[in-house]
Amino acid sequence: MSFSDDFLDSLRLEVAKTLEARLAEHGITAPASLIDAVALDVAIDVQFAWAGQQIYVQQSSAYLKRRIFKEFDGNNVPDLVRRYRLSTKTIYDILAAERRRENSPVK
Repeated sequence: MSFSDDFLDSLRLEVAKTLEARLAEHGITAPASLIDAVALDVAIDVQFAWAGQQIYVQQSSAYLKRRIFKEFDGNNVPDLVRRYRLSTKTIYDILAAERRRENSPVK
């Protein structure tokens, strides 16, 4: 992510880029004006919710780990690597840990 002096504009551009890519993955093409309008709304909502705060965004989360485990079908590690921008080793580590967690008597 490259930031300009205007965080809101940088966030809007990143959200628009991501939104366009995710819609395309689902076979949806939206007009650039709609993507930009939605991206701006999301950017404003994020700015409103987090303005004035320093935030640290962890690279991993329990939710993400459960989601990766749920999406794993036995043959899609390369897809998970691309989708979640994690290394192959990290994906396998998550799968192993989640498998252990599921088999643990205490959940």
